[in-house]
Amino acid sequence: MNRLLLSLLLAPAATGLLVGAAAGQGFAQVPPGTAVATGYRDGEYAGDRTDAYYGPLQVKAIIKGGRLADVQIVEYPHDRSRSQTINQRALPVLMREALDTQSAGVHVISGATPTSRAFASSLAAALKRAKA
Repeated sequence: MNRLLLSLLLAPAATGLLVGAAAGQGFAQVPPGTAVATGYRDGEYAGDRTDAYYGPLQVKAIIKGGRLADVQIVEYPHDRSRSQTINQRALPVLMREALDTQSAGVHVISGATPTSRAFASSLAAALKRAKA
């Protein structure tokens, strides 16, 4: 079973977040869960500032040794308690999956759909800038 899905299934039910496939959403160029060869140029690359419904979300891709080494959140909706709750749970999962797959092809998290889509879109833009 997918390690990410297993960890979410074992998480407390109070989180209210489940992983759902992002197929057909049009923002992921690589199927979720697919490891890819990267060929990125080393450096830091900001993604586009993308609408996440309750505010903008922007990420920065850190490339080391031609691979995605880290994803940093530059900006995200956090002025509402609901936004804080969603993003505190969803963003670490999305960041982990992006690092595991070395791509923006992450799964959409149920209950955090706009955040998931905005994250994927911003990261895709950053990785496009990093392409060698």
